[in-house]
Amino acid sequence: MTRPDYYRTLGVKRSATPQEVKAAFRALAKKYHPDRHPGKPEFGRKFQEITEANEVLSDPEKRSKYDQLTQYDRFGLDLSNIGGFDLGKIFKGKEGANPLSSLAGLGGLGGLYDRFFGSQAPEDSSDEKTSPPKVKGEDLHFTLTFDLATVATGTKSVLKIPRESSCGPCKGSGVSEGGRKLSCSKCRGKGQVTISQGAFGVNRPCDDCLGRGFTLKKPCASCKGLGSLVSEDKIAVKIPIGIEDGKELRLKGLGKPGTAGPGDVRVKIRIQADSVFKRRGKDLYQRIQIHAFEAMLGCHRQIPVLGGEPMMIEIPSGSQPGDKIRIPGKGVSAGGDLVVVLQLEVPRSLTPSQRSRIVSLAREMGFSIKDDKSGTA
Repeated sequence: MTRPDYYRTLGVKRSATPQEVKAAFRALAKKYHPDRHPGKPEFGRKFQEITEANEVLSDPEKRSKYDQLTQYDRFGLDLSNIGGFDLGKIFKGKEGANPLSSLAGLGGLGGLYDRFFGSQAPEDSSDEKTSPPKVKGEDLHFTLTFDLATVATGTKSVLKIPRESSCGPCKGSGVSEGGRKLSCSKCRGKGQVTISQGAFGVNRPCDDCLGRGFTLKKPCASCKGLGSLVSEDKIAVKIPIGIEDGKELRLKGLGKPGTAGPGDVRVKIRIQADSVFKRRGKDLYQRIQIHAFEAMLGCHRQIPVLGGEPMMIEIPSGSQPGDKIRIPGKGVSAGGDLVVVLQLEVPRSLTPSQRSRIVSLAREMGFSIKDDKSGTA
């Protein structure tokens, strides 16, 4: 007997958390909801499949039993054809059952046994019913990108956060005024129908009501019968001065709601590379080229300043390639400096007159200079 792969249906791993299962179901339910695709039955069938998968994987007890069943499938053991055993007792964990009694306590499995074997597992009034665990709402993740100049001055950014709320016109009922929910005549309000497969029956979501157990007379025009609407909340996020690339801001309690409280909003900051400045912590570095004569004699040069007006700096005489000039307070944030790194520029060609004068000066200073005519110093 081939069982449906609920994990594949929702597109999640077997190790998926309850939050990941919930998020996957919501996304697929919105995508394939038949009310949004009238006249396309394939969307209705897909919606049934993901609804069934979510019903099992979102319930810890059902999911545990399903995982146990599929584990036995891997070894070629079909629990539906075990001769001589009462499957009800096995699933109920009755005393004396074979080693498969580890599947005991089916309890409120809510039809999972039905979907696999076509008959309802016996109920045991002694089974303790436990309330579902409280789960914190999902976190919402955003990425904001800024240039270096914006980070140096700080800024604010507005996030648009989607919110799902009860539909106002129909007050969450999904029907317009004068409309109502009607019990599905095909499944008689159960939301499931039994399909015979050989000696067994398999329960599937009802085609007519899409597993809801009811149909709508005059569905709400605003929410298309869903009972909820999606809107946007605008939240201003303050970006601190000098924040570093890759840092994450956390806004507590602004994520999706949950039974154990809402999740958070997490904002990851990305900073674009700058063509002039390189950042190292709070400091900024820039390279400038100076002529050999400027390095020997000293000069003044105008340089750009991040987020401010250009400024004039002094290049000391005798400066060497790679020398650094530090300008306090001109970094990317408070306490940071601007570091100017000198690069030497040497002329590629000289006129005969220029060369003659430079050769004379070099010899006067005691340097050995190549003579173009003789090739000697």
